Parts: sequence; structure tokens; C-alpha cells
Amino acid sequence: MWWAGSRSAARSHRTAEVFLAAKAVALEGGDGSSWTASAANVDEALASLARRLSSDEGGSRPSRLRVWLGGSLCRPVRLEAIGARLSVSERRRVDDATAVARSGLTPPCRVGLENPSDPGGRLAVVVEERVLAAVDGIETALDLKVTLLRPWWSELLRLALVERPDLQALAVWECGALTLLASAAPGAGTGFSTARCAFPIGDAASAHAAFLRLSLSEGIDPRQALAVGLALDGPPVAARQSGFDLSGLPFGERVFGLEDSV
Repeated sequence: MWWAGSRSAARSHRTAEVFLAAKAVALEGGDGSSWTASAANVDEALASLARRLSSDEGGSRPSRLRVWLGGSLCRPVRLEAIGARLSVSERRRVDDATAVARSGLTPPCRVGLENPSDPGGRLAVVVEERVLAAVDGIETALDLKVTLLRPWWSELLRLALVERPDLQALAVWECGALTLLASAAPGAGTGFSTARCAFPIGDAASAHAAFLRLSLSEGIDPRQALAVGLALDGPPVAARQSGFDLSGLPFGERVFGLEDSV
């Protein structure tokens, strides 16, 4: 499963939200419980998650997981239009090879296209096959169902665009990864002029500075941008989140505005 599942599917106490990054994992249970762990790599993070889920007793153990990938594992790449006359299969092979090469991830990789027909700036999303295999292993080992597997930043972008259709840029810093998306015109859902992930970015202040540099280079009005971070450790943060309502976002209570970090 990749880039799959219904984002609007109803949640229940048997469905848990998982955030998975290169060196961290977090869990939000349908019963309101939360848990986080640091790890050396993805396999160790998922092993910690498996132990945590196995320790749940009675009706508290979820039967379904919605897995959200961090930018360190799931990277956006902007693809330009291909001028040559190619068949559909040839075009897809070129797109896949270009996206993997620009992502900085290690092949073999899976590539998803968010807006394949948009000539203004198509968005590819790249994830390593080993990550997908590791998530599949959780289903088998714990006899549960992964009903959704998507980038966390893509859900943040979707919700932000509902509230602000004129959004031109998004910066998301979480677990050392900074995902940057910018649009050539108002409405960052289409026509991307920039789509990339920088990793590692060690602190929120550095992430905010990188976002400001992008805004200047792209000529983006800060009032048409959203720059946020995700704090997995510690209690939920109370921040203004740049005036956006992100209450429907998984782990949304831990989102803070990057401008609050400087």
C-alpha cells in the first residue's frame, strides 16, 4: 500500500494514528492515549511500536493503523514537463528515475504522482521500498490493518488549503526534516515551483531561516505562507499555528508556528 487510503474515513477507538520518521515514531490511540519513542533507524522505530501495541490489553489495542510518514522518509520532488514525444510507460519511467535521483533517497524506491497532468509543476513523492516493506511487516506481525499510508505534510497541506485557498508556500519541520513547498501562483495545491526536503535540519530556528530564504527567493508574501514544526516530545504545545485551524490534523495539538521559535 502506498499513497493510499481515505483521509476522511471515520476514526474509532480501534483506530490509532502513527507518525513514522527516520529516527522516531509516535502513536495516538483512539482512546486519547499518546506515546513517542526515539530510534536509530526505521526498523528499530517499528520494533518499538510493535512492542508498544503488543503490550496493550483487552479492548485498548487498535485493530487498524493510519500511518503518516515524515519528510525524512517521504520526500516531495518537483518534476518539469517532458517535451519529448514519449509513450505513457516511457514518460513514467523517466519521471520515476528523475524523482528518485532528486529525492536523495536510496533505490529501490516507489514514486507517487500527486498531480500528473499539471504542466505547471508536477509533484512526485518518493519513499524507499524498504520502508513500505517494514510497514507491511507490522500488519503481519500484529495481525492488524494499515488502512492509510501517506506523507503527514500532505495532510497538513490539504487542511491548510481548505482554510486558505490562496496559500502560496508551506514549510514543515519535524524530526530533523524540513519539507518546503511553494507555488508559482496563489493556491499551493497545484503548479509547484519548489518541492523539496532538506535533512537533517537540527533545530526550529534553522528551519525558519531556511523558509525565509525560500520566501525571499520565490517572492512569496509571508501572509500567504504557513511555516510550522511538530513537537513529538513533551506535552502538547499551545501555539498560534500562524492563524490556521489544524484541529483536524493527526498530531495537530503538537504543531507550533516556526516563527514562535525565534
